[in-house]
Amino acid sequence: MKRIIYSAAFFITIAFSAQAQTPIKETREEVADVTLLNKELLIYTKKEKDGQFLYTEQLGATGTATKEPALNLGSVNTVVGSNKENNEFFVYHRRGRKDEVIAFYTYADGAFTKVGERQLPRLKNQSYNLGLFLTPDKNDLLIAAELGKTKGYDDIYLSKWSGNRWSKPKNLGKQVNTRQPEFAPFLANDSLYFSRKDGEAAYVYAVPFKAGTVVEQEPVKLAGNINQENAFNAYYKKQGEQELWITADNEGGYTAYTTGAEEETYGSAFGDNYSFEDAVSTSQYPGTVAEMKATASEVKSRKADLQLLYGFNSLYLDEAAVKELDAFLENQQDKARIYITGYSDGKGVKSVKQEVSRKRAAYVEWYIKHKLAHKNFWILSDHTVLDELGAAYRKVEIRID
Repeated sequence: MKRIIYSAAFFITIAFSAQAQTPIKETREEVADVTLLNKELLIYTKKEKDGQFLYTEQLGATGTATKEPALNLGSVNTVVGSNKENNEFFVYHRRGRKDEVIAFYTYADGAFTKVGERQLPRLKNQSYNLGLFLTPDKNDLLIAAELGKTKGYDDIYLSKWSGNRWSKPKNLGKQVNTRQPEFAPFLANDSLYFSRKDGEAAYVYAVPFKAGTVVEQEPVKLAGNINQENAFNAYYKKQGEQELWITADNEGGYTAYTTGAEEETYGSAFGDNYSFEDAVSTSQYPGTVAEMKATASEVKSRKADLQLLYGFNSLYLDEAAVKELDAFLENQQDKARIYITGYSDGKGVKSVKQEVSRKRAAYVEWYIKHKLAHKNFWILSDHTVLDELGAAYRKVEIRID
């Protein structure tokens, strides 16, 4: 059986959050860990029949998943830490039974460059799983494994770098390590974060931590939306003001979540010189709203004249869709009445789905008013959350009257 690496990754600082979560990736493939780089590039680990590999994917852009050759130098690979100050991130590679390393990479202009590596400490791991987190200074290595006198299944240990070798891993003590498996460790702001199994479920915990000491306080289960009940919640991290984690449900679905402002999370083919406030602040052209609302239901019952599809949870159209929208609208008569409906599918939290559908419609309305102002269109927009799941239901529909 291939060893699974439970890991933590990029640019981590810690906080507890009560913000609503936003799904940024959903899959039925087995994924472990997800990282958001430069607010637009997802890096995640996927388990396959011949190992575990790193993939990248442009946020909100379907069909962009890439298995990165530069980051997959072993049969098992995963991101295990970073140093924001020198633009490095750290990747574990299992290249052979006695050849396991943590390699150091930089990322610039779309390319990954390896700048060094360090051998992993020799571990007599009795578990099929291994979890690692390396601190930014590369001196403290958290290990989730079953070593020596375990407290029960996978425990969390600390090994320190002394200039040319790793110290013997030290068990963090019974407050952290129970008879349930503990995994996915990472450190931030003198706090330790990890996940703990509970039957078939798992939940994220936090506890104050000072390197080199046994943890004396009892860990606290994170509150808010992060720990969904009766689900597998893990790989929590925080990048700036944005939190990331994965929740797996009992039906085989994996969803990566984030918290934070959606308009800051996704790139737009419309350009950078506008905000959501711009999109909703411009009032409807005078004298048209009441008249258009009177016929809205009738118009919406017709087949859409144009349907624009979106990537999972994306708020913006890609460049190809924008070109399609431009061509379609340029062929319409000046002062035509345009009815816009934004849709979200049924996946996710109700409040988030409503916001996604609303913002999809609002951004398209903004675009038409500002980029095609010479056409003097009359515009009415609306939004709907659908019960159905899938790419066909993440869309904006446009009808001309």
